[in-house]
Amino acid sequence: MNNEVLKLGADDQSTAASYWDFSAVDNPDFYTSHQGVVQSHPSRQRGPTKTHTFVKHLDFKTSATNELKNNPSLSSPDECARACREGEPPKTCYYHFTLEYYTVLGAACQVCTPNATNTVWSNCQCVLADGVERALLTANRMLPGPSIQVCEGDKVVIDVENHMEGMEVTLHWHGIFQRGSQYYDGVPFVTQCPIQQGNTFRYQWLAGNAGTHFWHAHTGLQKMDGLYGSIVIRQPPSHDPNSHLYDYDLTTHVMLLSDWMHEAAAERFPGRLAS
Repeated sequence: MNNEVLKLGADDQSTAASYWDFSAVDNPDFYTSHQGVVQSHPSRQRGPTKTHTFVKHLDFKTSATNELKNNPSLSSPDECARACREGEPPKTCYYHFTLEYYTVLGAACQVCTPNATNTVWSNCQCVLADGVERALLTANRMLPGPSIQVCEGDKVVIDVENHMEGMEVTLHWHGIFQRGSQYYDGVPFVTQCPIQQGNTFRYQWLAGNAGTHFWHAHTGLQKMDGLYGSIVIRQPPSHDPNSHLYDYDLTTHVMLLSDWMHEAAAERFPGRLAS
């Protein structure tokens, strides 16, 4: 994919989270910073005016890159993680999740450290977790997995590619109403057959209910071993009844809590240990 020129409001360009909506940085409703898109409210404090030009390669997996190139109607995760404006046409937001066995503190951690503020994608394939080495399951070698961040009314398209040896999987989009798309709810043997190793399944649903939700594996104990991530569906400030309670809506301000152990979830299956 061609390099994109991004305007970032950060003196240290190495801290840039990666992106965000560079096509509309002059819009008074938001500005860009090294933390991501900041959505502000009218009559409140404006953001920084000093900008830098920085070239950042959007590092998608080859199959995801080709899909975006071949279908110009699709928008990338970076383009969809934007400040939402009233009257703006909806986007069709494309994601590609590659699921696989991986390890905490693997070889990649010797050459890079993941950017903790970037929840959408990562060039660094190092998973730190809590610093204790163990096997895990990942989507795109991230923990938590990629964050889906869109605006209310967007269509979300996710290709899930299963590279987990000997395992099948489905993903459930927790909190999404799935009106008219119930067959993409991700319940194995109810709304779909599980995705077998080596296969790819396409989920498609409408981001119709604003709020903070999450996605997770719906097969076995895979959710506890790392297959989960956040979903943030934004509204324009004029539609948000809580908009008066905050000054900025940062795309990087996502806190996702989960149980985490130093062994596989199956080792803690109820009944394994006598009480």
